[in-house]
Amino acid sequence: MKLTVLIITILLALTLSKGAHAAEETDEAASAHGAPVAAAQLATSEEGTPQHLTRNVSAESDVVVSLYLGAGSIVVRGWDKKEVRARAGEVGRLELRRTGATDGSRGARRVEVLVSNSEDDEEMPAGEPGGTGHIELDVPRGATVNLKLRQGDVEISDVAEARVDSGNGDVDARRISRAAELSCLSGSIYLRDSSGRVRLNAMSGDVEAVNVRAADEREELIATSTSGDVRLEGIAHARVEGRTVSGSVRFIGRITDGGTYSLKTTSGDVTLAVPADSSFNVKALVVAGGEIITDFEVGAVEGTKKPITKLSKGLLAGRVGAGGAEVSLSSFSGTVYLRKR
Repeated sequence: MKLTVLIITILLALTLSKGAHAAEETDEAASAHGAPVAAAQLATSEEGTPQHLTRNVSAESDVVVSLYLGAGSIVVRGWDKKEVRARAGEVGRLELRRTGATDGSRGARRVEVLVSNSEDDEEMPAGEPGGTGHIELDVPRGATVNLKLRQGDVEISDVAEARVDSGNGDVDARRISRAAELSCLSGSIYLRDSSGRVRLNAMSGDVEAVNVRAADEREELIATSTSGDVRLEGIAHARVEGRTVSGSVRFIGRITDGGTYSLKTTSGDVTLAVPADSSFNVKALVVAGGEIITDFEVGAVEGTKKPITKLSKGLLAGRVGAGGAEVSLSSFSGTVYLRKR
């Protein structure tokens, strides 16, 4: 009797194992032909508490990954695997839809991350707002990541290109190697230790870029805010623009010979803080309610007999040192500072 029970148990275990293996092969085969991989269902504990969902798919090293989330938070990390892994909490369904696998390879060229709060949501259209929850993505370091989020914070690091459009929440990006295009309606933007083309735009919030360099001399860094401060430090681009309507603009670091730098605000102060041995041509303008104060002697100013270090309102235009870079500073209502570091 005991022997019979043992044999039945072994046969049942082998049957279940083969069934699970066959299901995995079916998912991979469908995905390789452009079909969506099977969506992961929400797992629950014995007490009915929602558990995290995890989904993996093989991908090319330069894969394009897209996610459109209604609300929650998103964390993206680059890793050395040729694979996209998604982990989601507080959602009903999670699907990785892959397209564009190359010939002779099972790696996807594009992956769309689809999220729903309902386990019964059979159709999850791409390009539309997904559910709500916390999503974590691990992607190849050479990936381009497109994120849209109506409400919530975004953290993204160690990828080639980051394109983020946030409605309400902060965006924090680090170690982006090729291009960063980050925008939000209400929230602040932070970019650190990155390189390449940069465009940062916040409607209501601060914008900060620290230790960012150009990969190509033609690349530019543009940082703007409507209501918030703009702070640029350790920027190695030769074409830099920082502007806001209501707030201050600060540039701290070195300027490149032959570069162009434009810092502007309507209501607030503008500060350019550069090494004492810097050389540049400067045009500084204050229209009302402020001064132009400079630690540098600005020479060759038309209509003056000696260098100027302070001017109440008006335009200060001249050369510092041997000239070279072109610097434009302006505030309608505020003070413009040229500081030696």
